[in-house]
Amino acid sequence: MSIYDVIIVGGGVAGCSAALSAAKENLKVCLIEKLSLLGGLATSGLINWYEPLCDGNGKQLIFGQAEDFFNLALKYGYSTYDSNWSINGKRKSSWFNHNLFALSLNRLMIENDIYIEYESLVTDVIIENKTIKGIVLENIEGKKVIYAKTFIDASGNAILFRKSNIDVILGENYLTYATTNYLNKGIGKPIFKYSGANAYGKGHPKNLKYFNGLKQSDINEYLTLAQNLALDDFENQRINDISSLPSMPQFRKIAAICGQYTLSNKDKNKYNVDSIGVIGAFYKSGEYFEIPLGCLYSNKINNLFAAGRIISANEDAWEAIRTIPVGILTGEICGILAKSYLTNSFKLDLIQEKIINRDIKLHY
Repeated sequence: MSIYDVIIVGGGVAGCSAALSAAKENLKVCLIEKLSLLGGLATSGLINWYEPLCDGNGKQLIFGQAEDFFNLALKYGYSTYDSNWSINGKRKSSWFNHNLFALSLNRLMIENDIYIEYESLVTDVIIENKTIKGIVLENIEGKKVIYAKTFIDASGNAILFRKSNIDVILGENYLTYATTNYLNKGIGKPIFKYSGANAYGKGHPKNLKYFNGLKQSDINEYLTLAQNLALDDFENQRINDISSLPSMPQFRKIAAICGQYTLSNKDKNKYNVDSIGVIGAFYKSGEYFEIPLGCLYSNKINNLFAAGRIISANEDAWEAIRTIPVGILTGEICGILAKSYLTNSFKLDLIQEKIINRDIKLHY
C-alpha cells in the first residue's frame, strides 16, 4: 500500500501552490482535482484577473510562490501588467490567459513529480484518534481509498474539514455569470462580461435570494438562472459575443472553517505576532491583514491544514482572502506546515523562520 506524505484536495491555485511547496520540502505529494484542468476559479471559472500583490499604495506585500505564479500566468498570452506600477500609481495585478495558465500549472506539477488524480471526487475521510488516515475517492474506476500522513484542504468548500465534523461558516453568493468575448480581438485580451451581478454584487436581481455552494438545490438554481441570463443578454445585444463559458459555478465564498483563530474586521491594519503572511485588500487601497497561523488549522484534527478561500475568516477579511494571490500564499504555507508536522517541529518560531526563508513577508 502506497502512503503519500501529503494529499491535497483541490487543484485550484491554492492546491497547486500547496503541492509545489510540499514538493520543495521533499515530500511525496498527491493532488486531487475534480475537474479536468488545474487552476479552479482562475481558469475553469474564468475569473482570470490576478488580484494585486500590493497594498494599493505602491507597496508590495505578497511575495514567494504568489509572485512566481504571477509570472507564470503572464508567461504566455496577453497581459495588462505595468512593470512601473508603483511609479505610475497602479497596482501590481494583471489579466491573464486562463487557458495557457491551466496548461502551465499542469506542466509545473509534472516538473516537480507531483502525482495528479484528475476527475476524482472526495466522498469521505477515514479518521482515527483525531488523525486522518485516508480519504475515499470516486472516479471512473469506482471508489478507492488513498492514504497519507498529512492532508491539505484546498477544495474551496472545506470538504475534508466538513467530513471531519469541523464547523464552518457558510457564505452567500450573488447571481453572477462571467463569460469572455473574443470578438474582433484576435489573440489579444478578451472582453470580460458579467451577466447578473458584477464582482461587487451590483446588479443582483431584485428579490432573488443569495446562494450557497453546499446546497445542491442552490447549485442547480444558480446555474440554471445564470446561464439563461447570459443567453438573454446575448439575445438583447447586451453581450455581442460569447466565446468562453465557465465550467464550474463561480461562487466566491462557499464555506470557511472555524479554525483556531478567525480573521475578521478587528484585524484590519493590525500587527499579529503569529502572522504567517501579510496581504492587501483588493477592494480598498491601504487596507491590509496579517494572517495568524491559527486560521489554517483546527486542533480537532491533528494533520489537516486549510488553504485558499476556506481559511478561518469572516466579515471583510473573508473578502480579502478569497483571491488568487492569497490562495497561493496560504497554499505555500500549508506545504511548510505539512513538513513541520511530519518532523515534529510544529512550532510558531520554527514555522515563521521557514516562511521568511521563502522570502515571504510576515508583517506590514
